[in-house]
Amino acid sequence: MKLLFLLPIPQRLLAFASGGQVIARALTRQEIFKAEICFVTLEDDHTLRYTSSAFSPTDCDVIFVGLTNPASISDYFTMIDLLGWPAARKVPNEIPAERPLVCLGGWGTANPETFANLVDVVFVGNAIDSTVAVCEILWRYGEPTTLDFWREVVKVPGVYIPQLYHFSFENNGSVQTVEPKYAWVPTKVSFGVDAISADSLLVFDGETAVLTAARGCVYQCAYCPIGREPYRETPLEILDRQLTEVAVQGAKQIVVNAATLSRHTQANELLDILDRTCRQHPDLTIIIGSLRADELSPSMLQRLSRLQTLTNTLSYYTEGKRQAYLTLAPEVGDDEIRLLLGKALTNAKIFETISTAQQFGFDNFMLYFIVGFDFHAEVADIIAFIRHTLQLTEETQGRIVVRITPFMPLARTPLQRLGLLGVEKTWRLIDGIKDAFNAEEAARLEFSCAMTPANYIYQALCGRGDRRVSHVLLKLHQRGLNHRTTDRSAIQQVLHEEGLDLNWYLRRIPADEIVPWVVVDEIPDQIQRNLLAKLALPS
Repeated sequence: MKLLFLLPIPQRLLAFASGGQVIARALTRQEIFKAEICFVTLEDDHTLRYTSSAFSPTDCDVIFVGLTNPASISDYFTMIDLLGWPAARKVPNEIPAERPLVCLGGWGTANPETFANLVDVVFVGNAIDSTVAVCEILWRYGEPTTLDFWREVVKVPGVYIPQLYHFSFENNGSVQTVEPKYAWVPTKVSFGVDAISADSLLVFDGETAVLTAARGCVYQCAYCPIGREPYRETPLEILDRQLTEVAVQGAKQIVVNAATLSRHTQANELLDILDRTCRQHPDLTIIIGSLRADELSPSMLQRLSRLQTLTNTLSYYTEGKRQAYLTLAPEVGDDEIRLLLGKALTNAKIFETISTAQQFGFDNFMLYFIVGFDFHAEVADIIAFIRHTLQLTEETQGRIVVRITPFMPLARTPLQRLGLLGVEKTWRLIDGIKDAFNAEEAARLEFSCAMTPANYIYQALCGRGDRRVSHVLLKLHQRGLNHRTTDRSAIQQVLHEEGLDLNWYLRRIPADEIVPWVVVDEIPDQIQRNLLAKLALPS
């Protein structure tokens, strides 16, 4: 069985796409269908690069597409063009399908409906077990062209098949009804959770190793999808063995993955092991992805400082520059709003952590903020937070990187019904933060934004769209527009041609309206109603 993985990232980042690597390894271990696998990546110069001898999509049995975010679907279009294969299925929303079977997965597919006319299968949640199961079914049936084949596929947890559902729409554009086309099609698709052992999650490409310290998250931040899956830790003895193995094999950098590493029940012991590994291999860089201020005890900061002294951890990469930063995520500068967002963390605690961290040699900090909520269209609290951080770090003259992310209400999170503030208002807030500081203050500040205005609009359309938007995305691509180049007017023009309106996809969705991603939605109605009431629009 020939399997093609399309990842819209450069090959130098392939190790960081650890999910796809683990899925590929799980597939190659299946003796029954003897998988031949090729990864295809999209390089910076928009050429394709193959990890093995290239073969055409028409020679493949299955194509797997990994989306890091909803907007990266435009990079998928580019890759498909370069492969010489049509981006949309020939008979959208109908079965049986034809080979190759096109499957979509990754964090960018929380709302699969936007891509309904582009693919056959969308994996919802963890996809290792479900991918193997779908390939086994395809191997048994030979072709994905019978109802019997699809009848088996729908039994696999975490598998959504858009073609098996009929959507009707009201005149105003809202979803009127969603009906399974056959009695054997489930009305809801559950979040997939892999049973694969933690020992199988190590990814190593000879230079970069990715270790998974934990999956899921114990916290339930309302804007984040990671907390929707159960929290599972990798035992310390496994992480210890994996670290030793990759270090001996010549790894240059090791990424320790976890929603928040400081939550691991043996985090201190793990940091001790990282310290020992770095001392044995002085050229090794350790990158720790995420930490929470309320979990950073003095003992943990002390351990982290030993790593920082070796310049081997807490590395921040941007534009070819590497510096050591302690990364914290206040999200907002107001305690009450932060609590409403599901993050029970106070300004006082964050400031206490910053002060304590300086005692252990941490001078530079990176702060993550979210702006552009439809219920909180101001940034005075963020400006005050940054200014106080500058005061706390005045003696050390440390640098502060302010990373700003425009708010994007993600499907399948409690905030999924909130609206977007829009480009003009959101970037006015971003500019307001940057312009609030005098020259002396700005000398120690560095601002970056997670999106451009073009990416913001494109990502909003992908993240909030319904299956009618598939045609819009294709038209934009055919006109040479993507998530880097398109603008509001271009999107509005194509939407108008399709009888749709951009503001419809940016608005706040009422609690009694059916969301386009209803088949995979797992957020109780009462939670959404409570949040909409608490986070009311300003009068």
